[in-house]
Formats: sequence, structure tokens, C-alpha cells
Amino acid sequence: MFITQRFMKKLKSFLSSIDYPYPDRYYPEIVKKLVYELLPNGQTIQDIGILIKEYRYVKNRQRRIEKLFSNPALIQIYQSLDIGIINNSFTNTTPYEKVVITNAFSKGLFPYTNFQFISTFEGKNFDIKKSGRYFFIHNGDYKIKTLFSTVELLYREDLIMKFSMSHWGKKYRFKKKIVNDFILDQEGQTFYISRLNLDQQKECIGKVEIEELVTDFLAGGAAVVHVLEDTMYDLIVLFGLGLLFSMVYAENQSRSA
Repeated sequence: MFITQRFMKKLKSFLSSIDYPYPDRYYPEIVKKLVYELLPNGQTIQDIGILIKEYRYVKNRQRRIEKLFSNPALIQIYQSLDIGIINNSFTNTTPYEKVVITNAFSKGLFPYTNFQFISTFEGKNFDIKKSGRYFFIHNGDYKIKTLFSTVELLYREDLIMKFSMSHWGKKYRFKKKIVNDFILDQEGQTFYISRLNLDQQKECIGKVEIEELVTDFLAGGAAVVHVLEDTMYDLIVLFGLGLLFSMVYAENQSRSA
């Protein structure tokens, strides 16, 4: 197991970017905590995707990192490396809640059955797993039902939306089949959820940004959910989960064909 200066620089740059406080010790639980705090504060979906990829790289090389920090000669070289100025674009200035949903940290052959929810609000970071054909959050009234890449968003047993999506080349293709009481608009990789107010004016209640992330040999992804209407939190977050699930499922099926 070789430890090169290139690897040391990559590790040191990553740890500096998340403001890791210990120059000569490595605590994976502190690294995870810092990453989860930073992710939803990213200014763009691209920045968030880069941080996820960098964290995956470090997380998958745990033994190499432990060897580095346990060797006095190596740690001396590590500490002397010049990595320049590290810019940090993870500063949340928006007043509404942001939620990052990703399956990039999931393991196994079915990465579309387990997702992480990482929020700007403390206490709302958790994993969500597919149970049968359904995803639930908070044991609430909203849920999504899946059939291959097709997703149904339901309130109790009432159908609200039915859709599917995929990513081909640089295009995110959204197929809207049924939408009740809401208006969905797409601009590239960003999706807007709106409803009509009392004056029959379109009012945006949330938006979702999607990014494909390749995890090893399987397709993965991330969605950034912007919750603009607190009372619609579960619906907006599940819509984001549905978009991500459908895209990841379709991508993995196309790769295995």
C-alpha cells in the first residue's frame, strides 16, 4: 500500500476545504460530521457534487489514511506540503431550508434503494430505505411508489403526480404523466414546483436541482431540494427523491442492458 505525495496533497486539500481542525490526527466521525454540515450549504449543485465525490474518495481509503497518520515520517512530509489557498464556497445565505439527497454513499448492487437526506436544519439528517415499492419519510402522509423508473407521489392513497426521468448526454429528460393541483416546470437540470394562489397567480413553493454522479461502475446522483413553503416540506422533498430515484434507476438499467 503506497502513500504518494499526490495522495497526501489530495487528502490535505480535502481536509482543509472542510476546515478539519487536527493536523496530525484523523477522526473519520468528525470528517463525516463536517461534510454533512457543509453539503446543504453549497452554493451550486456542482460544488455539492464535487464535495460528495471528494468525500467518497477519502472514505474509501480509510486504511491508507490510518497508515499515513500513524507513521511519524509520513506525517512530517504531509504537514510540510504546500497546497496553496483553498477556496470554500459552502456558505448558506438563503433563508429557506435546503436538503441534499444522495445515494452516492450507498454500497452494494442496488444504489437506488438507499438514500441519505442531509439538511441545513439540525436533526433532519437521516437515511431512507425503500420498503417494497414505497419510500416514506417522517411516517407522514406523503409517500412515493415506484414501478421501474416511473414514480407516483401520493398523499395517503390519493395520486398527486406520476412521472419519470432520465439523463442522456447533457440533457435531463422529464416525462410528466399526471400532475394534480400543482404545476411543474423544468429548466435544464432544475425543476420548479408551483401552485396557484387565491389570485390564480403561479407561486413557486420549491425547486429541485439534479446532478448525476458516477459511483464506481454504477450510476448515482445528488438532488438539492430548496423548500420555499414549510407546510409543503414532505411533498417537495419526496418530489426530489422521486426525480433522483427515477434518473438513477433508468441510468443503471441502461448501463446493464
